[in-house]
Amino acid sequence: MGAAGIRYISVYFLLVFILIVHGLCVLWPPNRVRDTAGESIDQVLKINEDIKNLQKKLAQSSTPTPTPAPTPALTPDETSTTGMDTGLGTDLGTDLGTDQGTDFGVAEGTTPPSPSPSPVPAAGESGSCPQGQESAELFWIWPLCLSPEERLLLIVMFAGALGGLVHALRSFYWYLGNRTLVTSWTGMYISLPVTGAAMGTVFYLVVRGGFFSPQSQISDTSPFGFAAMAALVGMFTEQAAVKLRQIADTLFNQAEKGKDQVTGPKLKSLLPAKGPKAGGTVVRIEGSSFANTTRVSFGGQPATVAFKSAILLEATTPAAQTAGPVAVEVINPDGTKDSLEKAFTYE
Repeated sequence: MGAAGIRYISVYFLLVFILIVHGLCVLWPPNRVRDTAGESIDQVLKINEDIKNLQKKLAQSSTPTPTPAPTPALTPDETSTTGMDTGLGTDLGTDLGTDQGTDFGVAEGTTPPSPSPSPVPAAGESGSCPQGQESAELFWIWPLCLSPEERLLLIVMFAGALGGLVHALRSFYWYLGNRTLVTSWTGMYISLPVTGAAMGTVFYLVVRGGFFSPQSQISDTSPFGFAAMAALVGMFTEQAAVKLRQIADTLFNQAEKGKDQVTGPKLKSLLPAKGPKAGGTVVRIEGSSFANTTRVSFGGQPATVAFKSAILLEATTPAAQTAGPVAVEVINPDGTKDSLEKAFTYE
């Protein structure tokens, strides 16, 4: 791979890392302290302050109401012409002026204040979300209303993507440092964060469905535990796939192997191909379908093996009794094997 490809992949890793960390920080559930009634401390303090303000208004409006002067008696003619006006004027003036000032806490001669309209929450704020959901703004432009279950599921996905990114970074710098990085592996580096997120989600569903009852609430779980599990699954996707296969073999019948299915390890090349008869040479063995416990032998003598990946092993040659070429053999835990005749020469 050229320098331009290395720079592009490095920029991709940096962008993915920023997005993953941002998503985890935004989605991580807040730690709020609430009272026994379920309200936050800030809400309780605000209610107490409103009560105190109301008591002050009532105390200011509790002044004695002046007694109205007696109305002089009217003649029958005056009563017939002005009775309705006087009655309405006196009753309404007395009732509205005196009763409203006393009952609603407004002093006589003053205009009652008009109620201020309630603020309308903007889109994306916590007040605009339904009850039981909280707002979150992903990637700085995507406002969401999430329930605790949805929030935990997204945390698991981001944690799995983080594990897949760590897996890709480890492989990237190892092959880059050994100057064996090839362009054909670009697709793997790009897809590993997505694969880690998918595998972490599958394991979360398996664990949540197998070890928690349907009646369990989000408070019965821990985001730390599920996030750690998803990150580990993303880092070791191959081992996680093997474990899922074991679970599937336990629950279901084993599928018939196809004719084109790889049935065992394959040896392709060794580097270096020669070394001293005393042993101790570290040999890079390239091939395919290697397992974590694949064994290697030189001329029938077992070697010390370091597993690197499914396509790479490092074996330290054992001592040989005589010089000359020997066969190199690899054996997987299931008994499948492959060998190359005269692949290594003792000098």
